[in-house]
Amino acid sequence: AILDRPCNLFTEELLAAYPSARVILNTRPFPPWHASMLSTVFKVQAWPSYRLLQHTEPRFAGAYYAGGRLYWGLFCGNDPHDVERCRAAFEAHNAHVRAVVPKDRLLEYPIGAGWGPLCEFLGKEVPEGIEFPHVNDGQKYVDDVTKLWWYGVVHSCVNAVKILVPLAGFAAAAVWMFYK
Repeated sequence: AILDRPCNLFTEELLAAYPSARVILNTRPFPPWHASMLSTVFKVQAWPSYRLLQHTEPRFAGAYYAGGRLYWGLFCGNDPHDVERCRAAFEAHNAHVRAVVPKDRLLEYPIGAGWGPLCEFLGKEVPEGIEFPHVNDGQKYVDDVTKLWWYGVVHSCVNAVKILVPLAGFAAAAVWMFYK
């Protein structure tokens, strides 16, 4: 199973690689999707410190920032406040999935529909006594990305020490040689 970015940019390629795969297109109206994105993904992507961290800690924090800028640049021009452009991209994505996925392999799943449609599509029984999970929590997303940000800050400091200590040693040796 895969989800989200960047996988959704490769719908045709994934369908070709997995010809019997079923596709679940989560659907919801644009206004709540956009409001959610503004308070989560777009919010953290706009943190100015990520621009610095992409250079001082490129492996994780930098990759998160660069990947997000690339993806959201393709999707909505990196301007989440351009509501009409975001709406057009949102609607075009859903229309594209509907156009390329065979109807017998596509479930359009409205957020909040519960187990029923999902289990029917997958040919499984609805679990009894098990509440449908809700794990797409906006604050948890922001908290998780904040942890990644702190990881980037700490590793930026470590990376700086790795550079500055040898430079200080070199400078001290140069001064000592000069005055010797």
